[in-house]
Amino acid sequence: MGGLIARLQVSYSLDTLWRHAARKPLEAVVATPEMRQRLCRDFFFDPSPLVSRVVFIGTPHRGATMARRLIGRFASSLARPFGAEEPVYRQLMDQNREVFYPYLWRSPPTSIDLLEPENPLLMALAQMPLRQGVRLHSIIGTGGTTFGEPGDGVVPVFERAAGRRV
Repeated sequence: MGGLIARLQVSYSLDTLWRHAARKPLEAVVATPEMRQRLCRDFFFDPSPLVSRVVFIGTPHRGATMARRLIGRFASSLARPFGAEEPVYRQLMDQNREVFYPYLWRSPPTSIDLLEPENPLLMALAQMPLRQGVRLHSIIGTGGTTFGEPGDGVVPVFERAAGRRV
């Protein structure tokens, strides 16, 4: 997950994350001004000018099929909503069913949910443009196989969305 967070540091969100979470614009959200400001901060951002190089180590850019398997589902079920924030999230979703997509209604996605290859927020991250001039490097494990593909046992080397081997 650290590599995905590092990628966020060098990405322009534009409206990409928002479009993958909501059907309507931010202005349509029924919320306090503070919550609207928080949503704006979390969904609309520019890359950090302080980061000029990122080294990815086994980063599951296109997700990990293990996340949707039994062990991934079990681990995701163990994750609890974030304490005092749960009622705030619940109220936001209950008041805005017509705004947010159903996959967000039940509970906030866990880090394991975000690793599912078809997760809309993971797909949004892959579409977000990177800041020009940032150098990217990947360290990819190839000492085993991941579901028949060369990999580190969790993340295959083959990037399915790119349709090419790296």
